[in-house]
Amino acid sequence: MSFWLPKPAILGIALLWFGTAPAHAVMVDVTVTGLATDVGIGVASVFSVGQSMSATFTYDSASPGIPSLILTRKLYPSAVTGGSFAIDGYLGSVAAGRINLADDDPTLNDRFVLTGVGITAASILTHDPVSFTILLEDASQAAFSSLDLPLALPDLGSFTERSWQLLFTPVPLLGFDPTAFVGGRLTTLEIRVHAVPGPAAALLLLVGTGLLALLARAKHMVGRRPNA
Repeated sequence: MSFWLPKPAILGIALLWFGTAPAHAVMVDVTVTGLATDVGIGVASVFSVGQSMSATFTYDSASPGIPSLILTRKLYPSAVTGGSFAIDGYLGSVAAGRINLADDDPTLNDRFVLTGVGITAASILTHDPVSFTILLEDASQAAFSSLDLPLALPDLGSFTERSWQLLFTPVPLLGFDPTAFVGGRLTTLEIRVHAVPGPAAALLLLVGTGLLALLARAKHMVGRRPNA
């Protein structure tokens, strides 16, 4: 007598395997602190040299990138998924953003540029915050070994340029003011990696577990059948 049960068993085990496989998407938190060293007169009513800054941004290391015509550069236009910052008592949140990478580039050296956009924060006179940028650059070109989004960054002291900047734009129709900015140097850098399981993996796990349960029940029922 032929036995048909191994087929669903194989399917159930395969689904269980794929359901428990690690997710490829990995979220990375970058936390920095710094000091303000350069303040434009357009926002000098709120910011001053010496103020402290702290910020945390999250990016998805599996975000698709856009290769550049220059092979040593790559853009990840939607890698940043959110963030927040504080400059003394001035608080803001970031909805999205991009990351630019350069590796062994003769002009940009090794460079990591994270730019947060979609900022929600208070206006200063006629100026609204438009972007928050973290710049890390290594002139020795040893910081990175590829153009993939990094899961780890070297110590802050490894970078020859380590800065931050918050840019403002005037309220629409009032023109452009190049004096509306605050920026400075970074003093600490921390990075934390945490995996985020996708809903597809969870669904496959449930399906695989269910099929294995049905298999066990089917075996039990076959064992109770009377012999012909």
